Amino acid sequence: MDFKLWVENIDFSHEEGFGGNIQRKDIDGVSITYQMQSNGNVQLSSIRVKHKDRRMGKARSAMTEFLKEVDKAGKKVELIASPLDGKTHLGKLVAFYKSLGFEIVGMGNPLGEPKMERPAR
Repeated sequence: MDFKLWVENIDFSHEEGFGGNIQRKDIDGVSITYQMQSNGNVQLSSIRVKHKDRRMGKARSAMTEFLKEVDKAGKKVELIASPLDGKTHLGKLVAFYKSLGFEIVGMGNPLGEPKMERPAR
């Protein structure tokens, strides 16, 4: 399923800020959860990889595919770099996102976790 089809299935009847339906894309065992915002940007909520499948490049591969589709649609991606478990180090997570073209644009939450953005390419 390409990004255009994902976008067509999203409910845009929502209020300012976060809104629309939460979507999930599974790529090679990696679950990417995201949401369209009213400003047209994509809010990346999570990337989940089973512990046994980590350190094999699956998250990078899945994100690369996801970002290609987002780029085709001309969408900016926003996220808050926030580890989902105790085994993920914030510094490594930020470095991972930076390697995919994301930049820190501010503080994302009261915990000091960074908000990051990646413009469409």
